[in-house]
Amino acid sequence: PDAEVHDSITTRPGSFAETVQGITNLVRLEQCVSSKVVLSRLNYQVLPQTVQVLIDLGSSHVSIAFPHAQGRARKLWDQVVPRYRDVVPFLRQALDRLRAAGRGADAETFMFCHMEGYESHITEIGQQLEDYVELNQYGSDRGVENWSKIRLQIKEKFPPCLSCRFYPVCEGPWNEYADTYGGEEFLPVAGQRVRHVREILDGSFRREFPLLADLPL
Repeated sequence: PDAEVHDSITTRPGSFAETVQGITNLVRLEQCVSSKVVLSRLNYQVLPQTVQVLIDLGSSHVSIAFPHAQGRARKLWDQVVPRYRDVVPFLRQALDRLRAAGRGADAETFMFCHMEGYESHITEIGQQLEDYVELNQYGSDRGVENWSKIRLQIKEKFPPCLSCRFYPVCEGPWNEYADTYGGEEFLPVAGQRVRHVREILDGSFRREFPLLADLPL
């Protein structure tokens, strides 16, 4: 939410001021600004304040992402990657602020067992509705890849997850997180099985029993 935190993450003095000025310029030009906050041990505790800064600057949407620790972040794991159980309370506060301000919000790579009341904000819900394809970095010889399929190959769920009502639509954490911390933070949610992400989007998953119209003929 300030230069001290932001610049310590980017390791570039003045980058916070540049970012603020960039958002300000876009808003002044009446552009729709979608901001992204990648969490780390350095910033998750001030996430609500960070989100408030983005709201005040005029961002119309904020995406909050749990880190995918690759490259240098993997080497500095203990300094970079927080625990879900520590992050979630601050995430909820941030989502509450975005809701109250009428701004769009999504939370990337968060599990349903941590998101009661905030399920519709999970990023992967929208990604599951269609193939999500992206280009590789410049210079790669691998070409275009289907991220919707690859994403599932580099995430992991745990044996207790099999009994969770959200098992069919939950992707689990990144493999690196599972390998390092295990699955004790991820507890199955009891209730009727959710078969498709559309049940999350239309709110029908909150009903204890299906309506007659929801039953297969």
